[in-house]
Amino acid sequence: MFALYHDKKCYTLTLKDINVMGEFGKGSEVLRKLDVSILHTLIIEKIMGITDVERHVKYTRNGQEAVQLVDEGKYQLSLFLNATTLDELKAISETNENMPQKSTYFYPKQLTGLVMNVIDGK
Repeated sequence: MFALYHDKKCYTLTLKDINVMGEFGKGSEVLRKLDVSILHTLIIEKIMGITDVERHVKYTRNGQEAVQLVDEGKYQLSLFLNATTLDELKAISETNENMPQKSTYFYPKQLTGLVMNVIDGK
């Protein structure tokens, strides 16, 4: 489920049939079922026709800011989605796939060097 804010109104968007992602989505079923994959593939690319995400889509973790920017006319609309869960992140990491941009936009940010991963092939 997503929320779309436009013209001082908020709408909920629900994908009734996840199987549609099989037609448009890339990657495994786990990846296609992520809210962020549905947002990027189905809503942003297929429905809105936006191919240059870097240029036309901005991200914020602050819902009030997202609404305010639309109300001020700086943006046309705001889309809200559920955050990627740690279980989803783990499932995707096990498939060795890349997630869409900002999928792992966790806050607060980890300090650089705080989390380490030993890379020795074991």
